[in-house]
Amino acid sequence: MLLKEEAYHSKIEFKLGSYLPVLPKASPTTHATDLYNLFQLSLNLHPTLTSKINILSAFPVNSNQTFTKEIMSSSWTFEIDSAVPAPRLFKAAILDWHNLAPKIASDKIVSAAPVEGDGNVGSIRQFNFAPGLPFSFVKERLDFLDVEKCEAKSTLVEGGGIGVHLESASNHIKVEPKAGGSVVKMTGTCKPLPGVDVVGESEKAKAAFTGVIKGCEAYLVANPDAYN
Repeated sequence: MLLKEEAYHSKIEFKLGSYLPVLPKASPTTHATDLYNLFQLSLNLHPTLTSKINILSAFPVNSNQTFTKEIMSSSWTFEIDSAVPAPRLFKAAILDWHNLAPKIASDKIVSAAPVEGDGNVGSIRQFNFAPGLPFSFVKERLDFLDVEKCEAKSTLVEGGGIGVHLESASNHIKVEPKAGGSVVKMTGTCKPLPGVDVVGESEKAKAAFTGVIKGCEAYLVANPDAYN
């Protein structure tokens, strides 16, 4: 969906499937709060809508400028239960996945290695996929890491669907203790290229990540001394 904005530029985040009605014209001096009120007014005029809109940033542009901007990003969240304690699963599936993946998922990942950094924030690692898969490799950058809380954030920087289906993609993963094991919570955010089925891309990402977690779970259950 495209949103035509006149005399004002605003960055917008919204939920999948939302519909954004045409807004009243905003003047070059309109502030972010006023623009937000315009959004609310438009939603009130369409009471059946379920849109959730967050104004992330806004700044005025030339009042004579008219431009069109594509709806930008969408996010999804899901959880996976595991029989493995959180610290072990986090080490295997997140911290050391580049070493473990070629061992337990060689039909999909033939090799993987760090290509930049020492494993701390800012580090980049590359995963090389098996022939016949849609992409040959992917590089991901570590943006945030808290080992004690079993939490990490990363961004895809090259390969995979970047430049093909997606302009950008990132994820936030946290593994929390749960009776009998743990629960993995993941939030993915992507900015699709025009014409891309965002729902389809998110379902692929969920399926791939579930495969990672369940593969690690099976390995850790079979090898109780690993990653302690």
